Amino acid sequence: MKNIKKLFDFIASSFYSKVLFVVIALLTATAGTLSYILIHQGMDSAEKNLLSRGSSITRSMALAGELAVYSKNKELMDSLLQYIMQEPGVSEAAFYDTDGLVLSIKPDNLYGKNYPAKYVAIAIRKVKESMTLFLDKSPFKGDISRPHYDFYAPVTAFLPGGEAAIITDAPKTNIMIGVLEVRIDGYELQKGKLNLVVWAFGISTGFLIIGCIASVFALKRFTKPLKALTITASRVAKGDYSAVEYACKSSSHDEIGVLAREFCRMIRTIQDRDMQILTLTNAVDKANDMIFMTDRTGKFIYTNKTFEETTGYSLEDLLDKKPVILKSGAQPPEFYKNLWKDTLNTGSAWSGETPIKIKNGAEFVCEVSITPVHDKHGKLSNFLAIMRDVTDKKRLENKLLQVQKLETIGTLAGGISHDFNNILTGVIGAASLLKTKISKDDKLFKYVDMVEQQGYRGAKLVHQLLGFARKGKYRFEPIDINLTLSELVSFCRETFDRAIEITEKLEQNLPLVEGDGNQIYQVFLNLCVNARDAMPGGGALFIRSMLVEKNGDVVYLGLNIPPGKYVCVVVTDTGSGMTKEVQDRLFEPFFTTKDIGKGTGLGLAMSYGIVKSHKGHIAVYSERGMGSSFKVYLPVTLGMEKQFHAAEQEEVKQMGQEKTILLVDDEPVLRELGKDILEHAGYKVYLAKNGEEAIEIYMKKGSDIYLIIMDMVMPNMAGREASEAIHKINPDAKIILSSGYAEDFIVRDLIKNNLARDFIQKPYRVTELLSKMEEVLKKP
Repeated sequence: MKNIKKLFDFIASSFYSKVLFVVIALLTATAGTLSYILIHQGMDSAEKNLLSRGSSITRSMALAGELAVYSKNKELMDSLLQYIMQEPGVSEAAFYDTDGLVLSIKPDNLYGKNYPAKYVAIAIRKVKESMTLFLDKSPFKGDISRPHYDFYAPVTAFLPGGEAAIITDAPKTNIMIGVLEVRIDGYELQKGKLNLVVWAFGISTGFLIIGCIASVFALKRFTKPLKALTITASRVAKGDYSAVEYACKSSSHDEIGVLAREFCRMIRTIQDRDMQILTLTNAVDKANDMIFMTDRTGKFIYTNKTFEETTGYSLEDLLDKKPVILKSGAQPPEFYKNLWKDTLNTGSAWSGETPIKIKNGAEFVCEVSITPVHDKHGKLSNFLAIMRDVTDKKRLENKLLQVQKLETIGTLAGGISHDFNNILTGVIGAASLLKTKISKDDKLFKYVDMVEQQGYRGAKLVHQLLGFARKGKYRFEPIDINLTLSELVSFCRETFDRAIEITEKLEQNLPLVEGDGNQIYQVFLNLCVNARDAMPGGGALFIRSMLVEKNGDVVYLGLNIPPGKYVCVVVTDTGSGMTKEVQDRLFEPFFTTKDIGKGTGLGLAMSYGIVKSHKGHIAVYSERGMGSSFKVYLPVTLGMEKQFHAAEQEEVKQMGQEKTILLVDDEPVLRELGKDILEHAGYKVYLAKNGEEAIEIYMKKGSDIYLIIMDMVMPNMAGREASEAIHKINPDAKIILSSGYAEDFIVRDLIKNNLARDFIQKPYRVTELLSKMEEVLKKP
């Protein structure tokens, strides 16, 4: 056994060769076993087929030879035997009587030869005993030199059971009258066995060759990680850690691959431990957050560079000191007492915001996170603190809070404007109707006119409030800039400090521009308010309008604006002025130079956005101590003035149509006043107090109603739902929506989907309403 082991070790000196040797041995054994199975199974199958065929031939021909043997008709027996000899592999066939004497035999040359009668006698005796087929598988008999198989089958006949049965119906008896022998040559079977051996050997050899080749490649692949691991271990032992990568290239998931990866991980852990510590120290040192660590008593033991650069304290300054050195005084003593007693000393982490004071006395707000650190035994050993400066973040949060306040004011403004516009609609409508019923020479006319004008003034204030809330009209309209500036100057003179002298110089006959009047007014108001804030001790505010035209490459104040005519508005103050850095950020949202709580940084950003949305341009020029000058350029729309004046003339001309109008409003005063105005203009009027009543009236009188004036905000069913319902009844129904306050997108959606033809904002002039009605009625 030892010698065999030594031989095995000599032949297979490496792990790879040992495994390969074993695999080849197993493959060889498998190939031999496979050959044996193939040969054995093949021969068994061939022999079974031969025996089955011989049995079938012998039985069938024994049955066919009953008459020939019974009558001793040699010619008939010879014919049957000749037929049997034609079967493949049959070398001999013979009929015997029950005593073993030959009745007929083929081939004919067997007559007169020394025939081995004893074997035949034995076979006939066995057939007599069993009355069934007998197979003699002896491959050689006497001098017969070829292997063969002898089949003996009884030839039987049904004969009467006695002499009396000849003339009676006595039962017949099946008796053996002879024996049929059929010999099948076994030479072809032996020859087939040789072929089968060759075939099986070829298959087994191919299997062995393919198995060996596959084993070589498979073993190389499977043992590659082990080989790499061996080489790596050898190189690592010499101090070459770069060899680790060679061993880690294995992607196999077997035990060897896992071993290789775990070995690499171990080497890397050893190699990288110091590097990790160094990298971690550098990372913490260069972190943007301030990081420090204390012992369990709270004394400093480590600070990163950001902490030292921000606070001005070095680690040497802080040794044997506690973080209380950063206390700003804004927090009460109880805060720090609870921090240590109730949180940190109990092993719980703490996070929050607190102001700190650095070495030079400056203060800022920090987000602080303090985490207790435990040793391997679970005992508290250190505290790790991370601090982040959030002063700018808190400032931004305060600005956002102010924005939310502005949004709240805007929402409130939108709610108030609806009810207030309804009131103003009643006041203005009543005054306008009253003016049509009294003469201009009447001494009461000027008071009625005064009521109407004051109503208009109130409406303008509401429009300004909606402009502040960024609500109101949904479409552009012709704007007289001089009229807008005149209203603005009046407002500023009433509200600004009297120490500020306001001067206006408006160029006459300026063309109209197209835009949202409320938003344009808001732009100029923001500029004037900023100018006022820049002159807290008083000064001069100049407001000027003029027409400018750009031809070719003429550039205004560095603005590359397209060629064309522009209405230019200049707002100039004699205030403190701005630096270049401030001017560069002037239109950024939330940027402001005012104190916290006195400015949102949204005014100029909003103004910039409004001007750009009107395809205009805004520029600023300022010097520190010399004041500031803002210029707003709004493009002139060709033909706007002609259309505007034509609309004014049409308002008066198109009054007095004899058509039926459905007026829907939840305000009783507005319904009655609207009815009087429309009837005075020649219309027949149906009134509805809500959407449900409007639908009911339209279902009954819809064929007579030419136009519906629908208030949008009503109880039970609002104007939008009522318009949709009426549109289902009659898709061609003409509806004018009206409201003291409505979201732009709702109105746009209704008109876009043909649920309404137009919209009119409350309060409105009587002539404006009638003109809008005629405009809608004329359209198909």
